[in-house]
Amino acid sequence: MSVPHLPPAYNSMTPYLILGDAAKALAWYTEVLGGTEIFRLPGPDGRIGHAEIDIAGSRTMLADSGPAHKSPGQA
Repeated sequence: MSVPHLPPAYNSMTPYLILGDAAKALAWYTEVLGGTEIFRLPGPDGRIGHAEIDIAGSRTMLADSGPAHKSPGQA
């Protein structure tokens, strides 16, 4: 049986953003860009470990920066 390489609702490229404040970004993307939050996985410290948002039919993944993953400004 064949398995598709892309899950439904994902495009050929899906950006993954590492941010200083992922919750604030999700709120902004929802309010200003009309996005729909699909999933949010908060860590024990309340920071976002993983989230997904749909904006005009395209999925974007994002998370708060941390020791293992730094945003470009923290590199």
